[in-house]
Amino acid sequence: GEQPPDAVVLAAELGTLRGAELIDALKSDEHTQHVRAVLLSGDDDDRTEALEAGASAQVRASDAEGLRDTLEALMGVRH
Repeated sequence: GEQPPDAVVLAAELGTLRGAELIDALKSDEHTQHVRAVLLSGDDDDRTEALEAGASAQVRASDAEGLRDTLEALMGVRH
């Protein structure tokens, strides 16, 4: 079968689904519970909701460098 990704990056709002809801679903499934999830948002309420759902981190959507740094840290990338 297919292997789940090591990490996912999700927007706080995904149409009718919230990023935190998808993170909760990932963390509730034994096949995907190890997947690191990063939420893109600038809202503190989204951050709290995502972290409670099991997100590994939250990054402001406008912070590309912060996203790269966060993913590298989560994946153990060393320069």
